[in-house]
Amino acid sequence: MAGRLISPTDYRLGLSVLLEGDSHTALGQANAAGYRQTTAQGFFEVANSLLGHPFNIAANLGVAGESAEQIAMRLSAALAYKADVVCLLAGQNQSTDAGTGQPTLATVTAATVIAMCEAHKANGSVVVLSTVFLRTSGSETDAEITRKSTINRLLKQYVATTRGVYLVDLAFALTDPATGYMYADASADTLHMNARGAMIAGRCYADVLAKIAPPPVIYPATARDWTNYSANPTMNGDNASGTNGFAFPAASGISGTGPDACQIIRRNTATVVASKVARTGSWRRDSKARMEITAAANYDAGYFYFGGIGNTLSAGRYDLTWNASATRVLGERRLPTTPNGFIYLCVKPGTSSNTEPTWPTTEGGTVVDGGTAIWLCQKMPAAGDVFFAEADLEFSALTAGKGMGALLILELYTTTLQPQYATALNFPTNGTYGVGSDFAPPLLHLKTPDLVIPTLTEPVRYLHASVRVFLEAGGSVTVDISRAAIMRKS
Repeated sequence: MAGRLISPTDYRLGLSVLLEGDSHTALGQANAAGYRQTTAQGFFEVANSLLGHPFNIAANLGVAGESAEQIAMRLSAALAYKADVVCLLAGQNQSTDAGTGQPTLATVTAATVIAMCEAHKANGSVVVLSTVFLRTSGSETDAEITRKSTINRLLKQYVATTRGVYLVDLAFALTDPATGYMYADASADTLHMNARGAMIAGRCYADVLAKIAPPPVIYPATARDWTNYSANPTMNGDNASGTNGFAFPAASGISGTGPDACQIIRRNTATVVASKVARTGSWRRDSKARMEITAAANYDAGYFYFGGIGNTLSAGRYDLTWNASATRVLGERRLPTTPNGFIYLCVKPGTSSNTEPTWPTTEGGTVVDGGTAIWLCQKMPAAGDVFFAEADLEFSALTAGKGMGALLILELYTTTLQPQYATALNFPTNGTYGVGSDFAPPLLHLKTPDLVIPTLTEPVRYLHASVRVFLEAGGSVTVDISRAAIMRKS
């Protein structure tokens, strides 16, 4: 199965993707506010997050309840977008043949989907199809199940012999073989995905989309994504000494090691053990950070900081000016002695030279300092810039009967600690512990609202984000952070 591979140049410019189909498509993107809380779907955004945001959504043309034939009637509007990639989910909803009054034959529905694919291919797009679910309501007849199975078989045959078309087998990934329905913890209604289902589907899409737009290479430094202000978004390294930036306060109750350029903090009387673990599964992108949290009192918590500018990993973090002959740790940022509107991220540790380097002034540019340390050029946050943070979390070993909740906070502070916040949380509004519909273990994708930098009258002191997991007294949980990012949108 072969298709067009997007070049790195195209990737950096951002690829357009069109979402086309029925209710699964309509729920594949963020809500109207532009961000996802934990109870929303948004499987495509999960995939985009795992891949490092190579895609910009041109439009979401999903319409709930539409059959493949109805979706095809809107094809001309879809073709007008001329998207790089089209994600087409069609064939789930049954239509009726106008001539016979009987359900449309599987061969006709499959042919309709294939015709749409061919039109998009001729329009210069790569197409990603999906299989349909066989059982959703409990009232399907054997004939209907056979019809949907035939649609899936015909689509698989088409993709296997056609260039420029890929297939995501959602039916296989989300169907419980014991019941024939979607896994109970992946759906609230046996058809539409909940937050956990969206995470699973997003990873399936990431697998396929990675063949079209490969995920960004985090190391070496020259391949860094300079719009990501997290120093280590895929949790590389397992740093015990602190030379690569992993840190936690010297306090009782905290132990272990963790990924480079990250920090663990405990709240109140919590016990937190930090570590880094290998990521498993076909969507593997290096590693995960882990916190094993035990609560002695209500609202004890473990905090995982992934730093932006001036985070607590940098010695002298309130004075970010470069200085000579200093040890540089992975993830710290420095300003030139003469400000130039850019800030520089250490992407390879070492020792600074006695002489200040000639700083690049193009984002993504790098410079060697002292023969070993390498700095990456990023734009200094300024008025009008838009940032958001997001994190992919996995939970296990939660103490039975004990409540917990998680939140993600993006913070910007100026010199006098005037704060700007953007928060994504999954606590109920009454402040009690979030369980059930307000929390979606074992998988969770959190994304903050946009944080628009206001007009500043004083310098930025720091910009950072943190995952915070709270527990009820006597509870414990293991939290894996598989990706954490602070992204600049403009």
